[in-house]
Amino acid sequence: MHAYFVARQQRAVAALTEVAEGITDYPQSLARQVLAMMDGLQLQWLCDPETTDLVREWDAAARVLFGQLGT
Repeated sequence: MHAYFVARQQRAVAALTEVAEGITDYPQSLARQVLAMMDGLQLQWLCDPETTDLVREWDAAARVLFGQLGT
């Protein structure tokens, strides 16, 4: 089971790294940050779905993560 999740994480990082190439000098770093942010938000939502709006929180996080890419 552990190997499945390791491979899944590697595939996700690789896919997001590919998307981030050309928009940042550190595409793998951005890929890992995006996954970490989403993982953390999902955990918070799972622990307290009544008060955590996952979509709203992701929108706010995405503005932070991606908002500086044009500068």
